[in-house]
Amino acid sequence: MLTDTAVTLGKFDGFHLGHRELLDDVIKAEGLTSVVFTFDLNPHNLFSEREIKLIDTNDERSLLLSSTGLDYLIDYPFTKETADTEPEAFVRNVLAGQLGVKHIAVGRDFTFGKGGRGNVELLSKLSSKYGFTLKVYDKLCADGGVISSTRIRECIERGEMEEAARLLGRPYWITGEIIHGNAIGRTVGMPTINQRPDDTKLLPPFGVYVSDTLIDGKLYRGITNIGLKPTVGTETRPGVETWLFDFDRDVYGEFAIVNILSFVRHEKKFNSVDEVKTQVMKDAEKARAWH
Repeated sequence: MLTDTAVTLGKFDGFHLGHRELLDDVIKAEGLTSVVFTFDLNPHNLFSEREIKLIDTNDERSLLLSSTGLDYLIDYPFTKETADTEPEAFVRNVLAGQLGVKHIAVGRDFTFGKGGRGNVELLSKLSSKYGFTLKVYDKLCADGGVISSTRIRECIERGEMEEAARLLGRPYWITGEIIHGNAIGRTVGMPTINQRPDDTKLLPPFGVYVSDTLIDGKLYRGITNIGLKPTVGTETRPGVETWLFDFDRDVYGEFAIVNILSFVRHEKKFNSVDEVKTQVMKDAEKARAWH
């Protein structure tokens, strides 16, 4: 139970520049505890056979928000029971009853409750009854289009990483523990780190990318292969392998943030490891020159 909160609500997938406006609103609400209220599951995935992958996993969203000054992030369980909650019951029982809400900030297209019948008009009507103020934000636009998670997802799916970063206000990233790989890179003088992205994570097209990797507070330029590494293995689940330039130390088990900056080429199968090395050296030249 919380009291006297400023709350913003939404799916918040790929916490982008539009979401940042809502976040800043509740953080700056004087004398109130700031809360981002979202769900532990994309509501679409409860009812559809086609799963929508996440720009940021739940853990990545938590990591991102941990450095903003936000007081609480609530990943509310999204179940059929949640989906069947009447809009006013949600305001009464959850927002007012459990969070003690005094201020709400949402986007103009925000909907909630059974059948999506709750909207900003209803929140406005209920504001005096339940004692909160309401601020409604219009969507931000860039290049003649709204900034949205859908638009960013489409950029990532096309490998347009610079455009995705511009709309996010930060690079698209892949985070996680550094795990053991096949060690082939080390034998050819290109030691790499390996990660296994979460199954819920949206990945760009399989291929090689310019990347900047954060390990233990330091940033390293490199190239990252996302995919199945068809030349050297028979992987069926995508992996992330990064060659960090001018870096060679044992970091197994450590946490890494790999910022994917720019597409270089699609993944392909080579005839030998030597061919891979020749191509990777060319990729590295492009990555060192990228800025």
